[in-house]
Amino acid sequence: MSEKAGARGAALLRPEEMPLFVLDEALLLPTLQLSLQVFEPRYIALTDYVLARPDRMMGIIRPRGEGVEDDGEAGLYDVGCAGRIMRFAESDDGRYLVTLDGVARFRRVRCLPPREGYRRALVDWSPYAHDRAGAGELRFDRARFALALEAYLDSRDLAGEWESFARVPLGRLVDAMAGLCPFSPEEKQALLEAVDTETRCEIIVALFEIATAPGSARVN
Repeated sequence: MSEKAGARGAALLRPEEMPLFVLDEALLLPTLQLSLQVFEPRYIALTDYVLARPDRMMGIIRPRGEGVEDDGEAGLYDVGCAGRIMRFAESDDGRYLVTLDGVARFRRVRCLPPREGYRRALVDWSPYAHDRAGAGELRFDRARFALALEAYLDSRDLAGEWESFARVPLGRLVDAMAGLCPFSPEEKQALLEAVDTETRCEIIVALFEIATAPGSARVN
């Protein structure tokens, strides 16, 4: 088996036990990559453990609110996304620089006792078995999405950025904007839990339209 084939096989593994990297702001989806600077001792230990696993996967999951991460089962959302370490480097000051490639979402079944300070859980992959199939052709009106995105970028003095997005396939563009835009943690969780990319597109357009509605007091 070639090195590339072995890597693809490892990426398709679905372990029942998942080490959890708890992040409030970031969003990982199966179509995205996520870069991390790892410096907390517990997450250094988690990364060391993940690098030694055949699948090289960790779960990115969000706390339900500031300061509640360690509040047992209630401290974490039920749905997260697994990422496989694709690139790894260590800085002179001991930080780890990690790039994750999104693999698939999972539902947290129950937490396990922490290991070296980081959280672990038994997870169920079955609700998101379709994640690696890709978005396909979306039925959503691209013109409506473009109008909402352009207005959103203009409201943040980024109107010129639209031209660089115009030729990106809609499914990829929706997921990219879900990861890049400064939505609240709760909004990012809603985007993560969307049944499919079509539904995610509907949610993100609604968020764009709310943010740019006349008289909106929303600040990101």
